[in-house]
Amino acid sequence: MTCAPGVSTETPAPARLSVLRYRDAAALQGDVERRSAKLTDAGDCARGQTSIERWAHSARRRGTFLCTAEADRFAVFWTVDDELVGFATEDPDAGRLLAWWREYDPL
Repeated sequence: MTCAPGVSTETPAPARLSVLRYRDAAALQGDVERRSAKLTDAGDCARGQTSIERWAHSARRRGTFLCTAEADRFAVFWTVDDELVGFATEDPDAGRLLAWWREYDPL
C-alpha cells in the first residue's frame, strides 16, 4: 500500500509513504536482509549518512531502520517488528525527513 501522508505532524510529511505488511517474522527479516545487503554502512542516519541501524520507541515498538543518502535524495525504510510491518519514504532533505519520522507514529 502506498499513501500520501496527512498533516499529523508539525514537520512537513514526505510526499509519499509506502506501507508493507509481512505474513510472518521470517518474511520481514528476509526483506530486511535483502535491503541491508544492498547498502554499505557509512555512518549514522541521524547525520544524513547511509546506515543500517536498530531503533526502539518503547518496549513494544522496535525494529530495523535503514537509510540511504544520495545526492538530492535521502530514503528511509523501517520496520515495526512486533506488528510485522515496514515503511518506506524519501525526501531530498535528511534533517526534515528524520524530524518528521521522530514525530510520526503510524500505529
